[in-house]
Amino acid sequence: MKMAAKQLEFEEAAKLRDRIKQLRDKLLGH
Repeated sequence: MKMAAKQLEFEEAAKLRDRIKQLRDKLLGH
C-alpha cells in the first residue's frame, strides 16, 4: 500500500514539474 502511494506521489510530482516547465517556457516566449 505504501509503495502505491509513493508511486502516485511521484507521478503527481512529475506532472506538476511538466506543467511548471510549460508555463515557464510560455512566459519566456520559447
